[in-house]
Amino acid sequence: TRWRVCKQEKENNKNYAECLKKQDSILVHTDIAESPWVIVEGTDKLYAACKIVSTLVSRMEEALQASRTPQETPKLPETEECFRNGVLHGIDLSKSMTKEEYQVEKKKLQKKLRSLHNQMYLKRLPVVLAFEGWDAGGKGGAIKRLTQAMDPRGYEVVPTASPNDVEKAHHYLWRFWEKFPKAGHMAIFDRTWYGRVLVERVEGFATESEWKRAYREINDMEEQITNAGGILLKFWMHIDKDEQERRFHEREQIPEKQWKITDEDWRNRARWDDYEKAVDEMILRTSTESAPWIVVEGNSKYYARIKVLKTVVDAIEQKLKDFIPTIFNKYRYIVFIMATGIVVRTIAPLIQSKFQDPAVIVTDEKGKNVISLLSGHMGGANEMTLYISNLINSNPVITTATDVNKKSSLDMIA
Repeated sequence: TRWRVCKQEKENNKNYAECLKKQDSILVHTDIAESPWVIVEGTDKLYAACKIVSTLVSRMEEALQASRTPQETPKLPETEECFRNGVLHGIDLSKSMTKEEYQVEKKKLQKKLRSLHNQMYLKRLPVVLAFEGWDAGGKGGAIKRLTQAMDPRGYEVVPTASPNDVEKAHHYLWRFWEKFPKAGHMAIFDRTWYGRVLVERVEGFATESEWKRAYREINDMEEQITNAGGILLKFWMHIDKDEQERRFHEREQIPEKQWKITDEDWRNRARWDDYEKAVDEMILRTSTESAPWIVVEGNSKYYARIKVLKTVVDAIEQKLKDFIPTIFNKYRYIVFIMATGIVVRTIAPLIQSKFQDPAVIVTDEKGKNVISLLSGHMGGANEMTLYISNLINSNPVITTATDVNKKSSLDMIA
């Protein structure tokens, strides 16, 4: 079988991660309700072959049935249960953490988040956190541990309920667009736009064509958020049926928690299998490279809260680390200075989208390593020139720009 492996395939294997991103993009942009992609798990060749044949037979039978009754709208058949992509079935809910470990980790991560929240504001980085999950899955507890560490002026928690009359008069995504954060702020959604493909699908509030169309609409919306430079993290808080029942009974018995449990929660629980099927398809069709789903093992509340905190901290930390290079990686400038009301014409669009405060940025000659970032109000051009001149004299890394004080402090020095 040597002839089946060519040089290009070997190269693709070496660059597997990059190829995976491209394939992911193809799936997201070409998956539609009328012709959805079928994901085939290929590790077991026999299983893969059986799933392909089973899917083909099902589609052919459906097409033949539709041809006999052309007046009816064709309905795609259900995948056989043994070949269903069960995302949630593979989650290890035995993961746990002791209270002592939890307290130590929480203190450390909240301290880091507090600092990152300030940097996020200074660099005008918008962050969207979306929480979905089973009733009593721990969404509120995870959100509370996040907000404890942040300045309340820099975030908003958005609880999502049934749309009101005004919201119903608009596209279903409109009410969420309105709540997305401005630059430097964070929006935390307790339930989200995924209601269209979960509760509205299961309870029949949306037609089949509406919820199937929603996968692409949601992916397009989320892509716009991330393409604009924002962070979007989507959490599914996952528990098993037994743990949910235990928490329901606990809520009924504790007066302070009784408001959290309603008859609707018990009714939704009776349709667990229907919701699980909807969740599996939701994750499969909307977990993208730029906005993947993070499934949180939630049977242990301590473990779940720490996983959420750590995921948020790591994501913001990484984005801030990449923030400056995304502006400079195409340019070989050593010093860039911007003052209020003045924009250097060479990269004006990038400056306007990334910075709103007066700032002084000094990088190495490739523009990749930031030596200094000073943002906030400065006294004027003379003070900026003096600051950079002193910085250069004390830092041999950038001695190639020793003539900086001979130029206007509003120039780009190459």
